[in-house]
Amino acid sequence: MTAVFGLRSFLTEVEKGLAAATGQIPRVQVTGASDSLIQLALLGLIARRPGHRRLVVVLPESKDVSQWSQFVDQAVSALNHEVVSTATPAGPAILRAAILPYFAGWGSDRYINPSLSRRQRVYALDLLARPGIPSIIVTTAQALGQSTLSPAEFAEATITLKVNEEIDQDELFARLEDLGYRKANSVEEEGTYASRGAIVDMYPPNEDHPVRIEFLGDTMVSMR
Repeated sequence: MTAVFGLRSFLTEVEKGLAAATGQIPRVQVTGASDSLIQLALLGLIARRPGHRRLVVVLPESKDVSQWSQFVDQAVSALNHEVVSTATPAGPAILRAAILPYFAGWGSDRYINPSLSRRQRVYALDLLARPGIPSIIVTTAQALGQSTLSPAEFAEATITLKVNEEIDQDELFARLEDLGYRKANSVEEEGTYASRGAIVDMYPPNEDHPVRIEFLGDTMVSMR
């Protein structure tokens, strides 16, 4: 993208590129601009396209992710505050932010925390597998090129639990073990679960902390 002399012109050129992508996934490549200009343009693009469901920001290297994720978190928080303040029944849905990092199976990268990256990647893939959720995903070219499950396979490997739903605990435990969870006396590691009467604890790989579920018979009455 060349010959852009201000934010208004920048956004106009971006929107021309998006409009020209009929029948395709719209893509815009920006080079030679400062991060602050690109970030400002991203905010303007979101504001000018309120119906846009998802934006994926692809960065050159892992070392750029931290700064951009902080910016996106702050931007999403501000935009969501505005949405909540002005929401109507048919108004825009709440935006979510996520990082899709590269997950290294071997070797090391000082900019990547393996445990954190695993949680972030699962969370981002979950958002990407559900197109109805407006989101901004921050990723890198390396992470975007990493092989992963198809949306159908990801959905099949996902357990959805809702309060007040009925679910047989034995079936839940069998499903967890099919997905690779291990039964433990206490839940301290990702991918483990524990059961004590009507209380079930589990540590999903996309959560920062374990989840506690309480049952009344076969009805799930709380989840926190």
